[in-house]
Amino acid sequence: MAAHGSMMFLALSDVEHLTGFSRYTAQCRWLADHGYRFEVNALGHPVVLSSAVEEKLRSGARSSRQPKFEALSDG
Repeated sequence: MAAHGSMMFLALSDVEHLTGFSRYTAQCRWLADHGYRFEVNALGHPVVLSSAVEEKLRSGARSSRQPKFEALSDG
């Protein structure tokens, strides 16, 4: 994590770990698809507040790509 003032941003390696992608365009697409708020800096890198990730993970919000196991039931 990188600190800037009182805000903490994910380090580039953290964004790669979160998204599973090393290319910035793929990272941006993944973040957008999963509902993460981010900005793109002048270098094309996604900039993500660590608090945004913590909030999303704490909320238990399901992404659209997670399987819906209830659809597998016999009923």
